Amino acid sequence: EFGLRSGTESASLIVGISEAFKITNKLKKKESERLTLLRNYSIDKILSLQKETGYEIILNGDKEKRLPNNINISISKISSELLVIELSARGISVSEKSACKSDDGSASYVINAIRENDREEENNSLRVSLGRQTTKKDMDIFILSLKDVLEKYKKWS
Repeated sequence: EFGLRSGTESASLIVGISEAFKITNKLKKKESERLTLLRNYSIDKILSLQKETGYEIILNGDKEKRLPNNINISISKISSELLVIELSARGISVSEKSACKSDDGSASYVINAIRENDREEENNSLRVSLGRQTTKKDMDIFILSLKDVLEKYKKWS
């Protein structure tokens, strides 16, 4: 028992976790489909901000071949760190990179691998994660907030 005191496994906890897995498995397909629709809607809206703001917005990775809950973009001529701070001040949580790389000052090797070219944006990505509680209204608020931030800094780009 790995140096720990042995004992009888809790049958009720085993049954409980088994039931939790069954429930989760039933929800998985429907939730994945919901998130995929929400993700695609959001990507389209985010990319449409290019015309409105004048910023070049790049979707990092393929639109379809990605996790249902993931959006990763680069916006030319604006720091993703600045975007994270500005959006956070508006109550919106996004990140520059994955949690496991957050203390690492280097560019994301994943973003570098999926980018088609070597441009300044390779070190400048914004990561948006969707969850079970994320709604279309939440994403509309995020997109409007992103637009506001981009408009705010447009004169310096």
